[in-house]
Amino acid sequence: MRKYLSSDASEEEKKSNIMYRGDHGRTCLHRACFFDAPDDIIKTMIDIGGKELVMKVNINNQTALHWACWNGTSYNIIKMLIEVGGKDLVMAKDEGGKTTLHDLCLCIKRHAKAAEIIKLILQVGDTNLLLATKNRVGQTPLEMAIEEGASKEIQKLLTVQSNSKRKPGDVEHQEEGEEGSGAVSQSKSSKRSRSGNAADTGYPNSRSEMYHKFMNRDRGLD
Repeated sequence: MRKYLSSDASEEEKKSNIMYRGDHGRTCLHRACFFDAPDDIIKTMIDIGGKELVMKVNINNQTALHWACWNGTSYNIIKMLIEVGGKDLVMAKDEGGKTTLHDLCLCIKRHAKAAEIIKLILQVGDTNLLLATKNRVGQTPLEMAIEEGASKEIQKLLTVQSNSKRKPGDVEHQEEGEEGSGAVSQSKSSKRSRSGNAADTGYPNSRSEMYHKFMNRDRGLD
């Protein structure tokens, strides 16, 4: 991929290939975020495709940022996507009503810099709306994060901000033990099906599953 992106092929040809939506409507950017492609490759794709590429969705209405947040992709790559897609990107919902913040919280343990990513998403998007948005089964990002064993720091970041003057991610002024919106207690009593498997989320169960699916398709077995 790196060889092609740095080749003498015209920018028009490169953009056409990068923008192509293959099986299930995925772009190469979706796949790159899922398979942890190197930062420089993803940056080059974004430089060529711009916001149009970053905002492209698959058949489940998921952007590459949805996939990055679900996969545990690095902070640097997530930051690249958000810098180009901006508020439109972080506020986008998939067909299950999930924002990228929902996917991040569902897979919170996969992220080495979860707190930093949450702060970035909240700074760019509509903070209270993101925090209060419920997915198709009625869960907020906070409720999903709690079920995944998120730390108290993460839980505070995901608490709806009652003070409109407070900056997104500014949790230092909250009292210890403050529960904010009360979603913490609600989540324990409403453990609905939280869309944790591929059938519900629209994501593959694993990289291995996706790899073999691609290989079978290319061999005419799928």
